[in-house]
Amino acid sequence: MYLERKLALASRSLEEAYAIFEENRIVANQKGLPHFEAQALNNLVIVAIARGDLELEQNMCQSSIEIASRAFDARDLAIAEENLAVVAHLPRHHAQAWEGYLRVFRRIRALGNPAMLVRLGRNIGELCLSFGDVSADFLGPGA
Repeated sequence: MYLERKLALASRSLEEAYAIFEENRIVANQKGLPHFEAQALNNLVIVAIARGDLELEQNMCQSSIEIASRAFDARDLAIAEENLAVVAHLPRHHAQAWEGYLRVFRRIRALGNPAMLVRLGRNIGELCLSFGDVSADFLGPGA
């Protein structure tokens, strides 16, 4: 699924990528595979973000969070929560995005996944730059 996602986003139209991920979501749901269903929803969120469909983004994030939570899938839950923070960040709901990013930071730090922390750090950095904050201490004490 991972390679298919990369190829769909890189080489196909957003509509084709959406169709692939929606088919993945349906199949995962039918087969009772919540991990893959959450992944498919997270991929659909990326397409929805690229299309600028805020309502769809939020609904899919919430669905992915619910599915990943029920499946006790901490990694996909962190991805879904980060996507939700991005969805808040894009229309400049900065406080909501900040709270979401900090929650995700703590979750990813507990997972011990450096690659995910790097991606999150980029999103947090972009948010801080929008505030004009270029300090290294943007996570605050005890983060």
